Amino acid sequence: MADEGRFAPWVVKGWMDDVEAIDKYLALFADDPLAGDPLAAEIVGGIYARQLSSWTRSSDYALTLAAGVLWRSLVPGTVVRAVGAFDAAFNGNLLFRTLLVTPVEYPSGGTYPLPAGEYVVGLDVPVTG
Repeated sequence: MADEGRFAPWVVKGWMDDVEAIDKYLALFADDPLAGDPLAAEIVGGIYARQLSSWTRSSDYALTLAAGVLWRSLVPGTVVRAVGAFDAAFNGNLLFRTLLVTPVEYPSGGTYPLPAGEYVVGLDVPVTG
């Protein structure tokens, strides 16, 4: 059987090099940002802001969050269903997102922490060679 649909390792590594080079502003989402307009799904209100994040290369095909990120003073009633990243502090393009297994509710408001090492971004594509 041919290796159709597989990528050479250098191609996949190149994609990760490109993602590594881009600024990544982490954001919180009330709904899946891929289900529609990512900006409409992003949590807003209070002093919420996207957080510039730092990453370390954990393999040829993955980046791991190198420093923790903290969103303070989420407004009462906030429900976090996803975490993702944009390439800009405002507007921009959605780079990636992860849906939470269990949404986190803040009926009285609160703080959402994302510890270092707890977010890994990678490419899970067939590699040949």
